Amino acid sequence: MTAHYEDGETYEESTVVLMFTADKLDAFAMAMERARDGLAAAEQGGMVGLATWAEKNTK
Repeated sequence: MTAHYEDGETYEESTVVLMFTADKLDAFAMAMERARDGLAAAEQGGMVGLATWAEKNTK
């Protein structure tokens, strides 16, 4: 995975190696899918859409 950071005066790119067991990789993939769903809700409904998604999808 490549991590990228940039502001007005600083640019940094780093490579991060993640090692997972099969179970942990599945959990990570599920978390990424949930993040995509939350992002889609925010893009469609703004903060209200994200808040509604969060109420339905968080414990």
